[in-house]
Amino acid sequence: EYQDTNHAQYILTKLLANKDSNSLFLNRSSLINSSFIFINNLKSMKTLFKNPSQIITVNTNGKNLKRGFELSDINPLSDHSILVENGIIKDLIPNSSVSKTSADKTFDLKDLILLPGLVECHTHSAFAGSRANEFLMRLNGVSYEEIAKAGGGIISTVKAVRNSSFEELVRILKPRIDYFITLGVTTLEIKSGYGLSFYDEIKLL
Repeated sequence: EYQDTNHAQYILTKLLANKDSNSLFLNRSSLINSSFIFINNLKSMKTLFKNPSQIITVNTNGKNLKRGFELSDINPLSDHSILVENGIIKDLIPNSSVSKTSADKTFDLKDLILLPGLVECHTHSAFAGSRANEFLMRLNGVSYEEIAKAGGGIISTVKAVRNSSFEELVRILKPRIDYFITLGVTTLEIKSGYGLSFYDEIKLL
């Protein structure tokens, strides 16, 4: 499902910029005051994403990876559109030929940038409690040992996790995941580690 709007960003799942990845993220040139829309029903249909300002292909020339200085080469492509069929990118079409392409749905991406979704491969997003006040304490010269003796440190969030139900942890985690999505993250890894007991680690998992 989607909502057609001139001020939208699209996170496209199960697509890829070089035809072998698993996600595409469509980004407005400006991220301010824009909304995100998931499009999950691209199966059994042709979808045309036409006229983006750029397509960030991150082309690997068949290697499926980049290393070192190669990472700075994002291989932007202009004056092209993307045809998706049954959830798979089928073609990169010059804009001059778009009128000859038939599609079940068409999205006009004028002034938008189409790029692969970001992968966040290491987070500890599933936790309860807050240690924000400790940041100010550290700036004022208080040591971590002193903070821990006063009941702060990681033990404070461990206790908060242990005192939270599974449902409470889900409620706390959901807006964090939503925030990752607004930043263009389409693959998110979340570790356990704040339970420090068999029961509470299973609860986090």
